Amino acid sequence: MANRIERDVYVLQERVRNPIEYVRLTNALPIVFNFRDYDIPSSATADIFVMLPDGTGTETAGTISENTVTVDAQKTMFSVLGWAVMQVKISSGEDDLVTFEQPVYVKENITEGDYPPSQNTGGVFDEAQPALENA
Repeated sequence: MANRIERDVYVLQERVRNPIEYVRLTNALPIVFNFRDYDIPSSATADIFVMLPDGTGTETAGTISENTVTVDAQKTMFSVLGWAVMQVKISSGEDDLVTFEQPVYVKENITEGDYPPSQNTGGVFDEAQPALENA
């Protein structure tokens, strides 16, 4: 389905995971985790933890529907460039289950200043414009 990022989650054994790529300081795409070898109890809650590349962390609640957990991305989850680690915690009564680490690569966002501003205000086109007008 479009407009979301989906990953399969296995909790009985650690499998090779497909890293998520997310652009820094964006939040438009939810992340959906499909649990493949674990039945999420109907009374369970989900919390999502993200450890950022700078060693800080963030936490948010997830939404459980059938055997999936949906994470509505927060800008703070992807605020630092580099490799972040995401884990989902499923809680039901006294029981907690935590997924293996899901790698997230936070990519540059040039609209948020991830590149230095240009030192030339006109650009190549503006410099060439007088020559084009005189041709």
